[in-house]
Amino acid sequence: MTEISKNVDVIIIGGGFAGMNTARLLSKKKINCEIFTSGFGASNLWVGTIDLLKSQKTDLDKEFNQFKNEFPNHPYKYLNFDEINEAILNLANDFPDLHIFKKNNKLTNNLVLTIIGNLKPCVGVWSTIFHDVGLFNDDNTTFLVDFIEFNNSAMDLVSRNLKDRYKGNFQVLNLSFIELLKKWDPNIDNESLPVKLSENLIANYFDNYFGSVEVLGNYILNELKKQGKKILKSERVYYLFPPVLGIKNYPNVIEILSKQLNAICGELVALSPSLMSKRFIQKFEKNLRDLFVKINKGYMLIEIGKNLENNDLIWDLTFQNRAEEKKIVKAKYLVLATGSMFQEGIIYSEDAVKNNFKKLSIPFPNKLKKSYEILINSEKNKNSNIFVCGSALYTFMGEISDEEEIKHGTGLGLAIATSSKVANEIINRIQ
Repeated sequence: MTEISKNVDVIIIGGGFAGMNTARLLSKKKINCEIFTSGFGASNLWVGTIDLLKSQKTDLDKEFNQFKNEFPNHPYKYLNFDEINEAILNLANDFPDLHIFKKNNKLTNNLVLTIIGNLKPCVGVWSTIFHDVGLFNDDNTTFLVDFIEFNNSAMDLVSRNLKDRYKGNFQVLNLSFIELLKKWDPNIDNESLPVKLSENLIANYFDNYFGSVEVLGNYILNELKKQGKKILKSERVYYLFPPVLGIKNYPNVIEILSKQLNAICGELVALSPSLMSKRFIQKFEKNLRDLFVKINKGYMLIEIGKNLENNDLIWDLTFQNRAEEKKIVKAKYLVLATGSMFQEGIIYSEDAVKNNFKKLSIPFPNKLKKSYEILINSEKNKNSNIFVCGSALYTFMGEISDEEEIKHGTGLGLAIATSSKVANEIINRIQ
């Protein structure tokens, strides 16, 4: 089945954070845009931090300029620090669950604690992540809550690493999640209890039982007594949890526990595909639905052509899903936001990109304009109106590998900053 072709101002290929952020900014300016995505991208691997540059120095403006001098081919080369600063603060305005680290209203790196006890530099975190290690001192006790059935936990390692770095009292508090389930539902039978626990399963339970989260608070207080863990009146107490406290209701869980335990509660940063990504993606997609952005999931680009209408280049795009249903769309603007790890259709490999774009007189790799617009050979006096942002830049620029993204810790910062620049360029052209 083929859906009749239609005209859309901007088509965005890629439903990760770069693609969604482009759509967010465009749609807020009433520009008609749609997302086409095969359904999985690097955003599904988000661990809860906003990474800009892997540096433990706080003067990021200076560090950023030095980084650009050392790595002149990096996708950051067309950005200045003020553009990045504005892009990330703009994002945070729409997502209060993001906590941004600032100094004099400029982004700065801060160290946050991960699930294995090391420190990770970043410019922001998901709001429930514990982010003030400066609070650790002689007058506090930190309990690292560990569910003994949860195989991915490493709270003993976290405790050892914290004791090596900071003053204070760090203790692991062992709980049984199965016992917690029985307290939540005294009538539950053994056959209904989970055999194996995962992050997602635990989170679903927290979402389902968040109205009774005081049961967990009481369980914690009882176990402190049972395990002989004493708290002095002069001490300040923190409770740090694995990042499993729900997908939808985690803010309520943290808030209720903090009040009940009279302590600061928080989650640690995950270091693997985590629930943080599900939380953010769900909120981002809701934001886009509220802005009437259509997200076409499960579709890949299989054909691209061009024609001239009223002296403007128009891109003819054919998408297909796994059921071989097709959608044909015409658009003046095209944004490529598909990371190199997750390319399909006509961009499934570098050779495929090269061959398909060569037919359109588009060289590959492409030098790109400073606006991250692709250069086109044959129409020298025309803009291509094809833009690239996020991890897709590593493929289309061809000057540096996306391994550098991990090495230098650019991550979400690159996705948000480059997509913001692309969106602003399109907005200026249309309006």
